[in-house]
Amino acid sequence: MMSAWIPLAMLVLLTAAGPASDAGLATTYTLLVGHPDVETEPSGTVLIVPGTLIPAMEGPGELSEKLREAYRLKGVNTEAQYMRRMEPGRKVSMPSPAPGIEVHMTLIGSNEAVATYRVEMTDAGEVLADTPVSIRRGGRAVVGSRNGEAAPYIFVVIGTAGLEEAAEKGPEGQAPRVVERINPRYPEQTRKNRIQGEVTLKTRVDKNGNCRVIEVVESPDPLLSEAAREAVEQWKYDPARNLAGEVIDAEMSITVKFRLQ
Repeated sequence: MMSAWIPLAMLVLLTAAGPASDAGLATTYTLLVGHPDVETEPSGTVLIVPGTLIPAMEGPGELSEKLREAYRLKGVNTEAQYMRRMEPGRKVSMPSPAPGIEVHMTLIGSNEAVATYRVEMTDAGEVLADTPVSIRRGGRAVVGSRNGEAAPYIFVVIGTAGLEEAAEKGPEGQAPRVVERINPRYPEQTRKNRIQGEVTLKTRVDKNGNCRVIEVVESPDPLLSEAAREAVEQWKYDPARNLAGEVIDAEMSITVKFRLQ
């Protein structure tokens, strides 16, 4: 049973990213599952229409709390959180929140002002939601649906990169650009001890786009260091290039923020 507060590991890349058009649009997507309070009378349950667009709050913790309050839920759990560069027309599958349920997202297209996605949710082939979502660049949107007792409320939170992610090449060429990353899991022991903070890692990205942690520069706890290391070494990159356009190895710093909500 999860507690009322939700541990989050937030990822911050400290090096400049390249133009989104070269490797897709940087997109974050989070899958939340809300569970109704079994002690609540059915008449007190607030229903949600499949494909409902919900105003996004400022932070993930605030959003989970607002969803819990709005739909009279016992809790809202973060099932998965990812960041990747999405190419138009390419469908991305999210982890199934319950047997038979599938959640997919597709980037339809983007320009300097907005990005448009399509969110699909199905249960054993039956469509729960098929919703186009237009998001202001740098903003977020939430798509919600409801299905069954195993996962009665499903929320997909989509965040799209702003134009500030596009950076000019530096005097030594182009820095590595992350194309896929996942958030680390919050270690149970540090969560119980309410330890939070930032882990700064020195990493090397090789010519194949693989990331290796060279050393932990700063960390509030060894378990958080290891959790950050395990996650970051799964990231995939478009590798660095020199001014001649040749692929090269590169070193960079990455900070992973662990925060209790």
